[in-house]
Amino acid sequence: MKLLLISKNPADQTFAAHIATMLKWELISLDSSKKAVEAMTAEPYGACFIDSKTQINQELESLLAESVGLFSEAIILNATFFLVNTFEETLLASPFLSNVIVRSWNDTTVAAHAAIISNVIKASTSGCIGAKDLLPQTQRISLQHSTQKEEVTQAVRGYALALGFTTRLSWLIANAVDELILNALFCAPIDDLGRYTLFNAPRATSRVLDSQAAIEIEISSDAQQLAVTVIDHYGSMEKSKLFSQATKVYEELRIRAQGSGIGLRSIVRSGCLILSCEHRVETRATALFQRTLRDQPRFIFCQQFFS
Repeated sequence: MKLLLISKNPADQTFAAHIATMLKWELISLDSSKKAVEAMTAEPYGACFIDSKTQINQELESLLAESVGLFSEAIILNATFFLVNTFEETLLASPFLSNVIVRSWNDTTVAAHAAIISNVIKASTSGCIGAKDLLPQTQRISLQHSTQKEEVTQAVRGYALALGFTTRLSWLIANAVDELILNALFCAPIDDLGRYTLFNAPRATSRVLDSQAAIEIEISSDAQQLAVTVIDHYGSMEKSKLFSQATKVYEELRIRAQGSGIGLRSIVRSGCLILSCEHRVETRATALFQRTLRDQPRFIFCQQFFS
């Protein structure tokens, strides 16, 4: 398998080299838009890392449009990753947008960040992923009623404290879980025509969670990490809506969208967000946190699969 790198940034080259070594993939560095198009369309690739600011990237879209079309199956959107210094508003207009990795590493932490991200990339090659696909120790909770949200949120916070996470991080994790559950409760449900049915409902609305409205939660951990996944059974996430309204506020991403993705700024600021959707089947929204903040990468992976 090949890892394509479209960047002249030394930090990106070091990072990509770590990823390629860990995944045992061949790293191919591309120094022109023409070579990039040829590599991306010649055969399937495992991942393609693109420096969002490089001149090559600015030429890439037009060349791909001319050669195979922007929505060709040759372009593997789920495996295309933009490398950025901050979450940038200009990037959000790209039709390739699926995954964004912030250069939050340094010479000391690059290997640790690469290990975390390579683990996610490897897991996602086989389809929708959640906490159980990332870390070994997994518990599963099924919500029977919307009023269980607070109970579950506090239980996850207590679990984080027991694992050795700081009080501050435990609250960040609890807030993340709370927002992911709210999202599954009110932003994911759609009718047969794909119209959102509860998006404007009061968030205190009480609901029984059965049949398609059922919500599951996966909590996985190891000695250094905690991942929490909230699963809904609508599969209504739309990437274009997720990233449709983004502004840079204190160099962070603020998201407001229907489907999966409203109010997730706190997760993006302090952890990693993985949104994995099988269209009209289920969405798995995962927040991933490291026990040591210096080892905490920052990324959004937003991937869609179609049956």
